[in-house]
Amino acid sequence: MSRLIVTLAQSTLMTFQARPESDHNASLSVAIAPSANGRHLVHYVSPDQPYFHLGDTAWELLHRLSRSEAEHFLRNRAAKGFTGIMVTLLAEHG
Repeated sequence: MSRLIVTLAQSTLMTFQARPESDHNASLSVAIAPSANGRHLVHYVSPDQPYFHLGDTAWELLHRLSRSEAEHFLRNRAAKGFTGIMVTLLAEHG
């Protein structure tokens, strides 16, 4: 188990790098937050604009597809108006 944690930590450190300010602003433009009354989600930068979640599931996206196949899938879903994809981060394969 400790070997898995170390491997995950190493891959995380290799994956995440400092991002330019424009990337942070782009991330905020798609961020969501709870509404003022806590009853629904809104766009972070436009708290008066409700967020509609149109989701799809791709549970094995990160485990079964190559990076280019995953990017193709995500671009396809974005073009069709999907606003969220649910995936499994850690899968058990027996």
